Amino acid sequence: MAPPGSAADADCPGRCAPDGDDLAAAPHERNGVVVAQVGLLRQRLAETSAELVQTRAQLAQCRAAQGRTQHDLAQAEARLARCQAQLAQTQQYDMDDRGLFYYLGTRGRTQPWRNPAEAGWVTVSRSSECKHPAGKASDLTGRQPCSSFTQDLPGSWWRVDLGAGRRFTPTRYTLRHSNVPGYVDFGLRSWRLEGSVDGGATWRTLDEHATGDPRGEIPARVDAAATFAVAPERAFPARLFRVLMTGPSPSGHHHLMLSGLEMYGSLGQQQ
Repeated sequence: MAPPGSAADADCPGRCAPDGDDLAAAPHERNGVVVAQVGLLRQRLAETSAELVQTRAQLAQCRAAQGRTQHDLAQAEARLARCQAQLAQTQQYDMDDRGLFYYLGTRGRTQPWRNPAEAGWVTVSRSSECKHPAGKASDLTGRQPCSSFTQDLPGSWWRVDLGAGRRFTPTRYTLRHSNVPGYVDFGLRSWRLEGSVDGGATWRTLDEHATGDPRGEIPARVDAAATFAVAPERAFPARLFRVLMTGPSPSGHHHLMLSGLEMYGSLGQQQ
């Protein structure tokens, strides 16, 4: 091996010792790197601080919204309690002003009455419409007796949809005949009151009657009405209700003739 300082050593720049300028520049470069890193850290700290301020503002908004939600919930619960108390009043007579459809038609007894079906607050439909004038489906939630009926078809029905969010648990209900002169023997004698919670896909019986039922029937006269009880073990909160004709009228026909339905019980909301 050649001794240091020999010609071989002079020909190998990689083994040459750094000169004084290189040694002087190294600390300055390291300081520059440190300064740049400190700058980045300060920038990240500023960004984090800004995010923290934004998060605190969002948290304050959430807490304020939660407070409003709790306030709104308390008000809704108070309205529901008032509604249930009003609907729990004792019925005085058939088709009186203490039932569900009167309550809905007056917006909780705060406005003059309107037929809730015609106002769009509930939806009423029936199994068929006659070609000649036979009233409207919405007559079922009206206050005045009228001439209203379906076609002469077995299994005729009328139904009411209370709308999304509403549930009603009936304890009693009133049915009223149509006031068609000369058609007293077309009155309803056999029926079921049914409820549904799945849009009408399935129905559960709330009450049922047949001709000669010892629990009573609707009197055989024009626009007569009668009220019937729903047994506690059958009652449940439903959104849809249906009056299904299960047998012919005394005339032998299947026209479902009605001009009024009112229900009494407890109004609630879907959870």
